Amino acid sequence: MGLPNIWPSTAGAKQGRWLWNGYVDVLLIGGALFFPFALIAIPITYLVPGFGAALVSFFLAASLVVNNPHYAATYHLVVTERAKQPRVYKWLIASVLVMIPVTIACIHWIDVVLLPVRRIYLTWTAWHYSAQHFGIAAMYAARNKRPMQDREKLPLQVAFVGVGIFMMMSLNLFNPPTTGPFSLDRAEAAYAQTHFAWAYPLGLFVVAVSLVAAVIAHLRVKARTGKGLEAMTWLLFGVNFFWFVVPSLLVGENNLWGHPEIALWFPCSLPFFHCVQYLGVTSHRARSMGDVKPFFLFGLLVVVGWLLFQGFSIGVTRASHLDGLRSFGLVVTLVNIHHFWIDGMMWKRPRKAAAPALAPEPVKAAALADAE
Repeated sequence: MGLPNIWPSTAGAKQGRWLWNGYVDVLLIGGALFFPFALIAIPITYLVPGFGAALVSFFLAASLVVNNPHYAATYHLVVTERAKQPRVYKWLIASVLVMIPVTIACIHWIDVVLLPVRRIYLTWTAWHYSAQHFGIAAMYAARNKRPMQDREKLPLQVAFVGVGIFMMMSLNLFNPPTTGPFSLDRAEAAYAQTHFAWAYPLGLFVVAVSLVAAVIAHLRVKARTGKGLEAMTWLLFGVNFFWFVVPSLLVGENNLWGHPEIALWFPCSLPFFHCVQYLGVTSHRARSMGDVKPFFLFGLLVVVGWLLFQGFSIGVTRASHLDGLRSFGLVVTLVNIHHFWIDGMMWKRPRKAAAPALAPEPVKAAALADAE
């Protein structure tokens, strides 16, 4: 991973299979670290009263040094790559200017706009997480010199996003408290009031379709290359499934684990591991622009991340009639929506222009004759 105080530039370097190394990529970027964490945390939650609440507090505190910096990493890359991707940079500047009147309007009509805007945020969250998993899977396939074709990518996209739909449904049917201080009891009460058993048949059907789509993608890749999908792809698909299907089974009356504290910390853990993935990829991408000083970069991202959420929220509270909790809820919603959009633009690869058609031989000959 380079020296402790500097990560050397990857510009001009030969592309290998891994971004950092096999262990780091599989555990952090592939998401494999989540499984031993869950295997340890779940039984401890049963054995130690209050452990689930402590985990929730840990993940909320960890957002300052993991979650928030991951948002800042998007804007940092857009700014540092402005010469490489000027269109995305221009959209960033324009959209920030647009966000000013949007924020003012949301504050003024907070009771009207907060719910629908939050629905957009919650729905886009699952889509964003699923798209990240698919994008990482496609990246590793390409780095292993086995890039997928469009006819293979399409069913795999359906597989990843389809699993995410299960979480989209549960997130939209859960209404977290919007007033008063956070507490475990209040959160448990909100979960207990969530009723979406009617959505399970539809959700399970979409999950079944996703599994079939993954098999189709595997068979198409195997038919073309002799081998199926990469092991990293299956790992990311498994993480996707465990993240987005299992939490939906932990909520309200359908709590299959029989322990409400697990139903609380499990969803809180997902943004943490998602952001770890993202920081692993973006920090490597930053090296394509030159040497990186990791401590300086991390400090910068922490500060910018704090300004994006805590700083922005404090400003909204002091400049408006909203209390701290509602201000923070609005800021989280708006920053996430903006991040999802800019991030999608940043990672989207432009389609290659079609090669010009070759002129017929007689035309070529005539052109050469004219030139002579």
